[in-house]
Amino acid sequence: NYFDKVTERIAWVPGVREVGVINTLPLQKGPTLRFRVEGRPPTTVDKWPPANYRTVSPNYFHVMNIPLLQGRIFTRSDNNDAPTVLLVNQSLVDKNFSGENVIGKRINFGRSENNQPVWLEVVGVVADVKNQELKEPPEPEFYFSTLQGPFTTMSIVVRTTVDPNSLASAIRQAVFEVDKTVPVADFETM
Repeated sequence: NYFDKVTERIAWVPGVREVGVINTLPLQKGPTLRFRVEGRPPTTVDKWPPANYRTVSPNYFHVMNIPLLQGRIFTRSDNNDAPTVLLVNQSLVDKNFSGENVIGKRINFGRSENNQPVWLEVVGVVADVKNQELKEPPEPEFYFSTLQGPFTTMSIVVRTTVDPNSLASAIRQAVFEVDKTVPVADFETM
């Protein structure tokens, strides 16, 4: 709810075109999970392939101009009342699903309920983003919806129609209007 209110308020700042959120910005090492694919032969967790993951708002890909390659992106209906879904990047598909249609595949990260694995369905493939370093090739990545599992610390991304530095004060003010106790740690352009 907090991030919904903040992004809604920031969207009203003159010069702001679009707003989204992410747990770890591009060009920063994000958290990693090991995963298994439903229907594949069972192996031990240490043999499950790893992938980085990010948690994003439904409009994050649009704000950051990251193309959807297959399937769909997150919507507002991908919330806690809906089955948990995820998106993958093209590098993850190339490395782990070569020649397969990944849409509809179900993936588990080791979570279980009542001794049954919790499966998440892949609903979309997005283009690769250099999330580690510009000189390194993109890594396999998963994306989760903030509406199904937000982080307590998130970064707000803003696409502007004017010099973004000129909006720093207005964006900080918009955050404070939602909650004066929440600090704005940094403001930087990409």
